[in-house]
Amino acid sequence: MSYLNQAHDPRRRATAIVTVGAVHALLAVGVVTGLTINADRIIPDIIEATNIPLDPPEPEPTEPPPPKPDPINYIPPAPVPPIPLPPVPGPTYEEFDPTKLIIDEVPYFPTPGPTAQPAPPAPITPPKRAVPRNGNW
Repeated sequence: MSYLNQAHDPRRRATAIVTVGAVHALLAVGVVTGLTINADRIIPDIIEATNIPLDPPEPEPTEPPPPKPDPINYIPPAPVPPIPLPPVPGPTYEEFDPTKLIIDEVPYFPTPGPTAQPAPPAPITPPKRAVPRNGNW
């Protein structure tokens, strides 16, 4: 059954409006009565309790605590003398001779070859219409 096939009866609309109003009225009554509860009437006035006697506390010790032991002074052993290392040779220097040729040969620089030409523009074709794949046009 489809909702579109139902007849538009004004009595159904009136029934729906009255039902919605009744539900809202019940919710309002529930909220108002829920807010008027007095919690002090629920809690009883008299609280019953029992007294449990405790053992008396232990007396504090009267003798003084034992004295702290003297701190131990630690004397480290004498340091070991350093081990002599063999001498390290220093850097070597060469005398600069301004008459000596540093570059033995001239590097080869290639000559520039032909450069690439841009591609010719594509021919302009008129646009085609969209056609479905199954060919039913």
